[in-house]
Amino acid sequence: MVSRKNCNVFIALSDGYLLLLFWEDIYMTTGERIKNARKRAGLSQEELAKRIGFSRVNIGQFETNKRNPKYETLTRIASALDIPVSELLPDRDIFTFVGHVFAGATGDRE
Repeated sequence: MVSRKNCNVFIALSDGYLLLLFWEDIYMTTGERIKNARKRAGLSQEELAKRIGFSRVNIGQFETNKRNPKYETLTRIASALDIPVSELLPDRDIFTFVGHVFAGATGDRE
């Protein structure tokens, strides 16, 4: 059994498949993605800031969604973290994701 606090769950049934999706696992803001990627890389906000020529305050603002980084800034962050910039971009929509999962589960393709 998995226990999660403050988590929305989306349940769907399609062609005999039961799908449980945890909202926090599917949708993360750009700031949350930056923070998670930075932590996976083992860097502090200060270390990431130095690598991209920004201040620690700027990194904190990005991670808490108080400021939205420009695409150019996202590419610098991605490069500093050695990840593709797509990992920092937010998912478009939960229902788009669900549609892709169902298409894959049933063998249908868009």
